[in-house]
Amino acid sequence: MRVFSMRGKSRHQMLLALCWLFLALTRSGAVSRCVDHACSPPIGNLASGRTLITHSSCCGNSSFLHSPCPHPPVTPHLLCPEDTHPSAHMTDDPFLHPDTWWASGAGTTVQEQQDEIRLDLEARFCLSHVVLVFRSPRPAAMAIERSADFGKTWEVLKLFSHNCSMEFDLPDDFTQPGSLCTSRYASATPCSGGEVILRTLDPSSGKTQDPYSPEALARLTLTNLRIRLLKAQTCPAPLNPPAEWTSPTASALTSTSSTESSAYTPYAIYTLLARGTCLCYGHAEYCVPYNSSQDTRQDSDMVSGRCLCTHHTAGNHCEKCAPLYNDRPWRPANSSSGESNPCQKCQCHGHADSCHFSQRAWLSSGGTSGGVCDDCRHNTVGRRCQRCRPGYHRHPSLPLNSPHTCTRCWCDPQGSLPPRPGEERPWCHPRSGQCHCKSGVGGTSCRHCLPGYWGFGGDGCKPCTCTHSCDPTNGQCLDRSAICLIHDQILYRLTQKLKLNSVWLRAYNEP
Repeated sequence: MRVFSMRGKSRHQMLLALCWLFLALTRSGAVSRCVDHACSPPIGNLASGRTLITHSSCCGNSSFLHSPCPHPPVTPHLLCPEDTHPSAHMTDDPFLHPDTWWASGAGTTVQEQQDEIRLDLEARFCLSHVVLVFRSPRPAAMAIERSADFGKTWEVLKLFSHNCSMEFDLPDDFTQPGSLCTSRYASATPCSGGEVILRTLDPSSGKTQDPYSPEALARLTLTNLRIRLLKAQTCPAPLNPPAEWTSPTASALTSTSSTESSAYTPYAIYTLLARGTCLCYGHAEYCVPYNSSQDTRQDSDMVSGRCLCTHHTAGNHCEKCAPLYNDRPWRPANSSSGESNPCQKCQCHGHADSCHFSQRAWLSSGGTSGGVCDDCRHNTVGRRCQRCRPGYHRHPSLPLNSPHTCTRCWCDPQGSLPPRPGEERPWCHPRSGQCHCKSGVGGTSCRHCLPGYWGFGGDGCKPCTCTHSCDPTNGQCLDRSAICLIHDQILYRLTQKLKLNSVWLRAYNEP
């Protein structure tokens, strides 16, 4: 009984040790989520750690071609309170800094003031959703746009308005699902703390879509985000609003003249959250700064833009296969099924460092292999560096992946034919090493006369004029006993050659 008890105890201790080992490996990052599975970097706020550019139609830094402000502002020194409420306040931690916000420029005509918030990214990212938390009333009209070509062209993701038909001549998605405009999040109430939410993939469709599919990426990918605050609205609040609703500009103006007190800050935002991640097509678990050459990830709240690729992929976004892994076309991973779709290694037998994909080779192989090795070394040639180049032949006793598998042809210059046009050295058979001999000359290297020939020289060998055979050196006729001796010698050499060819044939047929 004690033996069984000790065995059970030791087994329990072993299982406990294995559990601790697995936990340690997981925490240390040794176990990757990308092993044989689609993976993606963590999602974060794309605006964190980056500068938000703001433009106001009533300030000097306006990006609008036509200023909607009809008259010069009466308080130019209070128009753009960026020093007090800069754009960085939209991306700070709302739990650590709950009382900070960005405030737009002040104008005399609230409804006609337009402002713009822009986030410029250094690379392509995937945008999941956008959340804005307003301190002021939400705009009566607003547009969220994105660019996928670093600001050259822009596309509207969503329009927001309390009256879509009047503001944008579009139906409301409440009445016509799928419309580009919605009246959601356009109400003036709540007067403070109102949210505007945009989801780049429509959750109401009820269809689970692979985020790495071409259709989804056409919607998710961006390099720039632009939020256009097109029309402000006031809050239907009492004449003396509570202190938390009073904008900083309005508070500053209360002690001024009645003309100055008419100035108002139409837009104020507590938080801007642009949730997204770096674009890696399901082939990376982490990202590093885009302009960094180091491949070690850093602890930071900023979402970096260069992927640390897995699945034998390469590129800043894992958008291509690694140099030696182009035997199949590159494909993104499938997030829905979990398939990693890794790149396939080319069979270059250790004689090349890179390969490229050939559609022609892919089709000719029936869709199984399309890699073509680049710059084969060690005197090899062919799509897989599987043949010896002209002037070389396979070594009979070395495997195909040996750097010495191709050995130079050794052809006697007197007994072999000269090199072919365009070739540097005499030709020999790439498998057997048999040189191309002159007339009457034999042997692998063309070094002696064939039976029935004599006089080895630059013109080959001459045929014997005897009834049976002749001496290969001087051409004298030989009797039967001498012929038998010569035949025995030739048979011995042929037997040895057959044995050598058998050894080579086994090595050549190795995969």
